[in-house]
Amino acid sequence: MVFLYIVLFPYRGFPQFEEEIFFETEEWVETAAKRLQRIEESPAAVTVISAEEIRNSGATTLPEVLRRVPGLEVMCLSASDCEVGARGQNKPMSNGVLALVNGRAVYETFFGVVLWNYKDFPLEMIERVEVVRGPGSVLYGANAFHAVVNIITKTHFEAPATLLSFTGGPYERVGTLMASGQSGKIGHLVSVGWTQFMSYSDRHKISAQYPRLRASLLYDSKSWGKILVEGGTLGGDFETFYDIMGMIEGFSTTHNIMVKYELPDFYFRTYWYTIDADKAAVPEVNFDGIVVMGIPIYLKEGFELAFELEHHILDFEAQKIFELPFDNLIAVGASYRFTTTDYRAFEAKRYETEHLSAAYVQHEYEYRPFVHTYLGVRWDHHPLTGHTFSPRGSVLVTPLAGHTLRASVGKSFRNPTFVENYIDMSVALDLPGGLEGNVGVVGSTDLDPEELTSYEVGYQASLFTGRVKAGVSYFFNQIDNMLFPLFPEDYMINIGHVTGSFVNIYDEEAWGVEAELKAQPFSWMAAFANYTYTEVEDLTFGGADERTPRNKVNGGITVGPLSNASATVLAHYVGETRWPPTVRHPNLDESIWMLEVGDTDPYTLLNVRVAYRFLKDQAEASLSLYNLMGDDHLEFPLSEKIPTRISGTVRVTF
Repeated sequence: MVFLYIVLFPYRGFPQFEEEIFFETEEWVETAAKRLQRIEESPAAVTVISAEEIRNSGATTLPEVLRRVPGLEVMCLSASDCEVGARGQNKPMSNGVLALVNGRAVYETFFGVVLWNYKDFPLEMIERVEVVRGPGSVLYGANAFHAVVNIITKTHFEAPATLLSFTGGPYERVGTLMASGQSGKIGHLVSVGWTQFMSYSDRHKISAQYPRLRASLLYDSKSWGKILVEGGTLGGDFETFYDIMGMIEGFSTTHNIMVKYELPDFYFRTYWYTIDADKAAVPEVNFDGIVVMGIPIYLKEGFELAFELEHHILDFEAQKIFELPFDNLIAVGASYRFTTTDYRAFEAKRYETEHLSAAYVQHEYEYRPFVHTYLGVRWDHHPLTGHTFSPRGSVLVTPLAGHTLRASVGKSFRNPTFVENYIDMSVALDLPGGLEGNVGVVGSTDLDPEELTSYEVGYQASLFTGRVKAGVSYFFNQIDNMLFPLFPEDYMINIGHVTGSFVNIYDEEAWGVEAELKAQPFSWMAAFANYTYTEVEDLTFGGADERTPRNKVNGGITVGPLSNASATVLAHYVGETRWPPTVRHPNLDESIWMLEVGDTDPYTLLNVRVAYRFLKDQAEASLSLYNLMGDDHLEFPLSEKIPTRISGTVRVTF
């Protein structure tokens, strides 16, 4: 395969915006160690996606942007629902990646997911995305299981600027008006817009649509610190997939506001977040009409699977860094979170509150310029799972300038979700012979967290004054206490009254290799390529778990200039997957009911973007083609097929 990423002009930037380049010869990141540092000093594998790379991709959603990252598992089930996993965890309702926006968690604790396509900011507002692969619980706690994705947005621009952008096509319509500026010590940015995605299976059916608003205000005293106030809101129709039930359709609103005070060695942050899902329903339930052991099972006529949800989070966090003699740093942090959840489904109602607290300490030592070590531990307390400790240690050795060897070991955990702890759902059924019955799922408050122990070694090099960067990582993960709903062995005999419950039932091992290369041999050329190989072994039921593709390849090349015209081509190859049928637990007289039955074929995505600048670079028109090869494919056996798409974008700044 040939992977191209071509830009046929040098990007000089809109006059009101900062200069954009293909990639920095020296990259700085802040997510891996919770402080700004060179990427070569990070205690974990990190990939940075710049604002220019996002714009050139022609992407309209974050998962499309994240496809280029080695080690990530991106799986789209519909136009509005894409899942992002990492290092072998590829599944619907993926819950092993912690998503942050400027350090604020946007993980939905009810289902335990991230609504990647349901955000209150446009892609144009993103400054960069930092992806840290590996366990991150030592600094971020629960749910930083396999990876952390930190979306860092722009807060303001030094010169006043207004951006007007619209993207339109058969499957998507995205409009944005963004205004920004700075007056003395105060900077501001305001973004308003509209997002609409049409169903891949029916272009006349709306998959998601919502207005959005986001604003930030930054005060920089230059002497006693910065104060950032930012918030956002959105509300509208959405679809999201839940594999036991099917595609959930509903209307929801979300609101958030964050206040952060920051010094070079200290920060305090507090934020409030709420989501209100009004009358979400599943119009086509997956198991309606399913045939189990030759017997068809149908939902009772007139039965509707619907629920309502209101969820609030109030969070506080602080961190202090102490610079000690002999190149020692100690970071100490603590956090407290209060959550409320009001859930209503059928006749069942549930209101729960949780008080979550945590503290961590991380020590860094640098024996210049050869050795850099990290050693940290975090304590978390959950009212149901109790105390959890998450250690991590990393050693970086630099035998030669520009060459770094890294070895690390760490643990992370994922707490049970509200659904896994408290769900109480019973579905009425029509059975053959005019019989009636029901099948239900209940949660359990006696669950343990899922736990990950990870071992990793890596190497990275920066050559030719940063114009060539290469890296390779090998990881081995042990995953324990994984959760799944368990149904009795005799559920077909007692189908009239059968109830399953969530249990910690199975363990897995995963190992893999991630290799990546970026190069800028000339000022008018840049290239990248990466490859991921992943193996997952089911230790409980035996055999390979092939729900994660073994092979993934991404790559590209950037060339320019050529007048004001540009063209971008991106390609992604993803291997096949196999989703097993019902399997039997070898040590218990029970079986697991799995609806994800089927396989997916390997597929190749080839995406093209062509653009032209005019009005002295203050305006740009572009055309994006997604899946240009016409490789319509399933990324999950029960999902919608991913079609070829075309869209046009116009951006104007003034």
